This record gives sequence, structure tokens and C-alpha cells, in this order.
Amino acid sequence: MVGTSCDVKELENLSQGNPEESIRVQAVVDWFGPTDSLKMDEQLKASGVKNPMKHSTPDSPESKLLGKNLEDAPELVKEANPETYLSADDPAFLIQHGPEDNLVTYQGSVLLARKLGQALGFGKVSLELFPDIRHGGPA
Repeated sequence: MVGTSCDVKELENLSQGNPEESIRVQAVVDWFGPTDSLKMDEQLKASGVKNPMKHSTPDSPESKLLGKNLEDAPELVKEANPETYLSADDPAFLIQHGPEDNLVTYQGSVLLARKLGQALGFGKVSLELFPDIRHGGPA
């Protein structure tokens, strides 16, 4: 999220930290990062992973973050999606994900990489999918 939203005034609180310093980051390493929470249940089902997490419930981490069930708050879901803030001046991204992830969909990372490549140029975006890897872990 920080990689795509650094110049979004609504997301900055200049009273915290050093307001005279830029909050822009130079690069992003994204491990298993969520994007569009409203699509995750559908994408997990399509991926066929074992024991997929259900995100469209009031007690999911995403719903708790937003303070509402995802399906009841599509505008908040959009505001929490890093894709919403993509711009041509975003930093380079290295995105790594495991296709067996049953918590956060690898399809979200694939779509994010494609959208970042279109915005930044594909030379500034690297996507690595690790076969047989779930959500994080020693691998």
C-alpha cells in the first residue's frame, strides 16, 4: 500500500513522524500482499487451494480492518486496495507469491504486477511465483 499511495494526501498524517521528509519509498518487496478483498473468495475458489480462507465474513481480517463486512462496504474496500492509487511515479516492485496460498490469492499479485507494469513500465516490476508454496513459511 505504501508503494502506491505515498502522495495521497487523505492517507497522510503529517503530525506523525517528520513532516518535512518525504514518505515515498524507493522500492517495494511484496510478499503475499492482498489487493482487492472483494475478489479474494472467488479467486481462492478458482485456484482450487485446500482449506481456503473465507474473506466475506464479518470476522475476517479485512472486514475487521474496515469495521464492516466487505460486501457492505465496497467503497472502503476500494480505498484499502493498493491498485486504487497506482501512478506512473510509483517505485519499482518485486512481488513474490505462492500459488498454493490459501489465505491471500496469488491471482491478486498477478493482476497487481500487470497493472503496475502498465503504469510504470514492465522493467520496474518483477513477479515471482513459487510452486507448491502456501502463505509465507520457511520456503
